[in-house]
Amino acid sequence: MNHLIVTHPRVEKQLSTILLEPELLGELKHQLNCQFEGLSIVRVESDPGNGSSHLLHAIANQLRHVGSSTAFFQFKEGDSFINLTSYHLNNLHNAPFVFMDNIHHILATAYERDELLNFLQLVADNNGTFIYSCTTEESLDNRLRIEKPFSGPSLALYLKALNREDKLKWATKLLDEKTVEELDQALFDDSLSNANFLTSLAPYIEQQATEFGNNYALLRQQEEALYQLEIRMLRTQLAILELEPKKNEIIRDQQYEKAADI
Repeated sequence: MNHLIVTHPRVEKQLSTILLEPELLGELKHQLNCQFEGLSIVRVESDPGNGSSHLLHAIANQLRHVGSSTAFFQFKEGDSFINLTSYHLNNLHNAPFVFMDNIHHILATAYERDELLNFLQLVADNNGTFIYSCTTEESLDNRLRIEKPFSGPSLALYLKALNREDKLKWATKLLDEKTVEELDQALFDDSLSNANFLTSLAPYIEQQATEFGNNYALLRQQEEALYQLEIRMLRTQLAILELEPKKNEIIRDQQYEKAADI
């Protein structure tokens, strides 16, 4: 391996921060509520930049949140499944949910595929649910090989770029109305990937955060000035109360001019 195997999903990847079509999000939440009961395969297909990796991490995080055990593999270009030792794989195939992100990176040779299929067979023998991501260009032969060990029903989730209307809804969640109105309309084009869409919004989000921070600092300054004014008023009131007995004493002595000065 060119990097350490990932056995835990990244905690910052959550369903609340991924751009999904409302219908797809509804179906996904339903499946999560029943913990993919009856499904042996969940395949997440996506063009680059539309969130397949994010979604895999988010699903795993949600399952872990409700107490389900998961095994999580994340591969990058150049990784090799045959380099995973028994130490890496020990008992991982026994997890109720086994995740593999970017599986296409380990399907380069027949020997790699055979090692992967041997592991997936163990997952299937243990009645585990296998959840993996692949590109929309993944060959049908590879998909059939991957899913062959599993005899139960499968579910395919296809992630595509949000349409103009849904992109506008997300922008409205992230930015104020005035800023959204001033955005280049090309940012909402249906063909723009979700990742590129968010990247394009980033400078505006950062600017808004900065402005909000400046406003917050100004409010804090005003609050501090008001507090200091209240302190001065209280001190003045205290001084008046301290002088009151002395003034009354002078009046009793009929020293009216001195009382007036006080």
